[in-house]
Amino acid sequence: SVAFFITGISTLSHYGLNIDEPIHFIRGQAYLTLLTKWRSFYTPEELSGTRVSDWKIQGYNGAYFLENDSGHPALNGILAAASNRIFYEKLGILGDLESYHLFEIFISSLLVFLVYYMAATEWGRFAGIAAALAMSLYPLFWGESHFNIKDPIETTFFAYTVYFLYQGIQRGKAKWFLVSSVWFALAFATKFNILFLPFIIVPYLLIRFRRNIARLRLGILKKIPLTVYISLVTYVIIVLGIHLLTRPYLWLDPIGRFQQIIGYYQGIGTGKFYQPSYIIKGWNMYPLIFVIASTPIVILVLACLGIMYGGTTLRRNKNSLYSLLLLWLAVPILRVMWPGSSIYSGVRQIMEYIPAMAVLAGLGALVVRNFLTKISGKASIVSI
Repeated sequence: SVAFFITGISTLSHYGLNIDEPIHFIRGQAYLTLLTKWRSFYTPEELSGTRVSDWKIQGYNGAYFLENDSGHPALNGILAAASNRIFYEKLGILGDLESYHLFEIFISSLLVFLVYYMAATEWGRFAGIAAALAMSLYPLFWGESHFNIKDPIETTFFAYTVYFLYQGIQRGKAKWFLVSSVWFALAFATKFNILFLPFIIVPYLLIRFRRNIARLRLGILKKIPLTVYISLVTYVIIVLGIHLLTRPYLWLDPIGRFQQIIGYYQGIGTGKFYQPSYIIKGWNMYPLIFVIASTPIVILVLACLGIMYGGTTLRRNKNSLYSLLLLWLAVPILRVMWPGSSIYSGVRQIMEYIPAMAVLAGLGALVVRNFLTKISGKASIVSI
């Protein structure tokens, strides 16, 4: 994770500006001033001096965005603006654009750590290192982490949400659900992809507790501590509270403007066929083909081995991480293949599948190592 961060920072000059970034920088600066100084405009002092970000513009201040904001949420832009004010305007140790990108690299490096930790705690250090390498060297993630203010950030927040939900289910402790709620809130305040999380978690719960469900053993619900139920209610409050706090545009008309944002997502995510030649009986095969074609062969093969090996152990260990990873890998891809769904610009918008693939690749690498070790041992016995 540290190596990824250092290498990412040292290669920032190799990458330019994403077309989506300027509006997030501008809005982030405006909202940061609004939230920290409770002013909807910049003072002359804030727009003068030796180091002032090019994306602090009086014509696009807090007052403007309180009336004209739309589209994706704003938290990622606010956090990137905070990074700019510290490392460019205050300290001057990074350039204007680079200080925004520092935030993106840092958050992405947190994901590399989580991928290592998940694989290492489940299958050992070797699997963890292989998974972290698969995550770090995945071309889409590596490139986008330098200049994409939405998708790598959302992927990181999404992954931490899933992980701490898993911990809450495993341990039955309220604190893990509360930690997960914070990460869910961060993801929800960045992009709405996190709203598809139930399509991962609900099937996972059905798989994990399938015997109790099949035998109608609902008494298991009574064994769940009251604090867990309270934490789940608190979960919703935390998510909505952080979202409302970091999206000042909603303050004047929370319900009406939230409906506008939902309409925005419906407009870009459904009803448009950007790849008509890939449509087969309504299903869009483009995302699946793109994922297969753009994934390095080594990672793809190792992930497939991890999937096959994990499948053989599922019956013996229904509580394993494997079933969750498989759903985590499949759902983001399937949701944009679903008839009527839309996707453009490759598969960067569904990068949530990459952490799951990387962890499975770590498992696949372990399978290969164990097989080679076994073959090597037999060869040694024969030679003796």
